Amino acid sequence: MKKILIIDDDFAARSLYKRALEKIAVCTESGQALDAIEKFNKSLRKNEHFDLIILDISLPGMNGLEVLEIIRNKEERIDSKRGIPIIMISANSEEKLVLEACEKGCNDYLVKPFDNLKLIEKIKHYLGIE
Repeated sequence: MKKILIIDDDFAARSLYKRALEKIAVCTESGQALDAIEKFNKSLRKNEHFDLIILDISLPGMNGLEVLEIIRNKEERIDSKRGIPIIMISANSEEKLVLEACEKGCNDYLVKPFDNLKLIEKIKHYLGIE
């Protein structure tokens, strides 16, 4: 089964994503940037990489763009050829923010509120699931 890391400080949102995805993936949740980075690093150390990451931009302490940059830099250091697909989520639809997220390496960007079916459709696409 595929593995997904859900990074969002909103417990209700994490729970909703997890319930929506439970049939296609094992989900690991994190509500804080540093905890999420540690879970990502641990997955690399154990060679149990996540297949996809859902990353909220608004996180306490460190924003999602900084987390995205850390993940992409870490991938480059370990010679990850394809990178883990990362879907950014945010309540902010500002074009400047979307462009910055894309420049830093996100694969997709969804603006809240969104239909969970749209998220699942994107996830299935990136995971190669019909």
